[in-house]
Amino acid sequence: MGTWKIWFDLSHVAGIHNLGRARDHARYILRKKECDYAITNMADTVRKVPAAWRKLECERLGFRKTSRIQTRIIFDLPNFLHNWQHREILSSFCRKLFPRHPFLGALHKGLSGEVEQNIHCHIDFLPLDKGTRKIDRSMQHTAFLAKIKQILKSEIEKCGVVVTENSYENTRMRLHLVPYQLNRADRVQEIYVNNDTYDEWLARSYKRLAAQLAGLYARQMELDQSISQISTAQTGKTDDEPTGPVTGFGP
Repeated sequence: MGTWKIWFDLSHVAGIHNLGRARDHARYILRKKECDYAITNMADTVRKVPAAWRKLECERLGFRKTSRIQTRIIFDLPNFLHNWQHREILSSFCRKLFPRHPFLGALHKGLSGEVEQNIHCHIDFLPLDKGTRKIDRSMQHTAFLAKIKQILKSEIEKCGVVVTENSYENTRMRLHLVPYQLNRADRVQEIYVNNDTYDEWLARSYKRLAAQLAGLYARQMELDQSISQISTAQTGKTDDEPTGPVTGFGP
């Protein structure tokens, strides 16, 4: 039927300062203008899902202020497949990847005239076992990324599509892994941003920020000098000269 290169992206939201973002993102991916199909195990109707996310946020942040409140996956699908195939891929993917975990999946279709383009899926989930209420640590390891890719590839191939590999340069595993919490032992070796290790990325970021701060400081000095010149021109006095009565403690 055709060939396809897998693309997907993974990120997460955590911390008390992000309270409300999980609920808001659920609302975002369920908006009527874009959402063509949705599946969830968090409520009996999708209308109740944002409220369910809010409750889950409060539960997790009540346990620990730095707890993860949502993990997000986004992947695109071949636009030459039928609508029912897109829905089946999303449904089967969610059932296999989240047998015991709360999730919300939404199928989005970008339209250009009468041609469907940018067909992609959003999935919000939490690696929390619904029975034990404990975090599934296997979903915080790099092996989970390979599992996502394997299941997605299998589901697309069921539709008769030949799935080809993306090169590492093109995909970088297609993950923004800096905010993704891996096990401490994996963090330096496995986190990549633009093909750099985390330490290299961090050093380059500090260098860039230092250059930006130096530029801002130089600009501030120029502004201060301009303000001083304008003040001198208006009053005829320099900043070093007193502009009012001088008082002191002498006799």
